[in-house]
Amino acid sequence: MCPLVTKMPGMAENKTKATGKSVAQFMKNVEVDRIRADSQIVLKMLQEATGAKPFMLGDTMVGFEFYRYRYESGREGDSAVIALAPRRDRITIYAAEWSPKLLTALGKYSRGKVCLHIRKLSDVNIDVLQALLVDAIAVSRVHAAKAWVEPAPQTGAAAVKKPSRKK
Repeated sequence: MCPLVTKMPGMAENKTKATGKSVAQFMKNVEVDRIRADSQIVLKMLQEATGAKPFMLGDTMVGFEFYRYRYESGREGDSAVIALAPRRDRITIYAAEWSPKLLTALGKYSRGKVCLHIRKLSDVNIDVLQALLVDAIAVSRVHAAKAWVEPAPQTGAAAVKKPSRKK
């Protein structure tokens, strides 16, 4: 996941933090009609898959299931189990891992280590995308549960769910 790191000595402050800004207003302001419409569909899919209320991460990302983590190095921060970022020419979804098996059936996409880029939803199989999101959320929840160090601070954004600590 793209961590939202808290400031540590000698480290630049991460600008991507949970805010109290309105997700609905952000989504209304997505400039490109196709991206806005596709993003609304993915937003609904993520809400249904997580059962969580979305919250803003910085000015351009919508997160679900806020959690706090700490690395062995002592670096700590806040993150989301999964996040959506409507961009000018694509939708980007961030999660800890993506199922290689499901990706082969998804359709046309590109990706980075933790991000999945979709130019338009009509390029992908929606049923496979739904399954991929559910799987990515489950895997990301496991990562979050292992990294959990304390309740995430409330930011005025949506109330957030603590990941399950099932072992």
